[in-house]
Amino acid sequence: MSASSNNKYLPLSVTLIVFGALLLIDGLVGFHRYGLGWLVRPDNMLLYAAAIYLFLGNERMVGLLLLLVWLFLNLSVFKPLMAGVPFYVVPACLLVVGALMLLKVKK
Repeated sequence: MSASSNNKYLPLSVTLIVFGALLLIDGLVGFHRYGLGWLVRPDNMLLYAAAIYLFLGNERMVGLLLLLVWLFLNLSVFKPLMAGVPFYVVPACLLVVGALMLLKVKK
């Protein structure tokens, strides 16, 4: 294998190591006993993977996509900040941005 193909698997291998270490420590020690149960919540695991792919990956789009998925899973955290915004603004913005990106890709 060449060096570039090895770098392609670097974020995946680091993600698997981090997930395995967190789950092993949680199984042995139990994060919940110390008030750290949030460390192994599935949505936070997604955030860890996003950070790893953003910092170690050659293609940052995977990390950005994982970060967006985490953001949508935790949208309730940001809802108080958008109290005066009508409900249709966020989906409409997503549709417009996605359509513009699709048009750019098609060119």
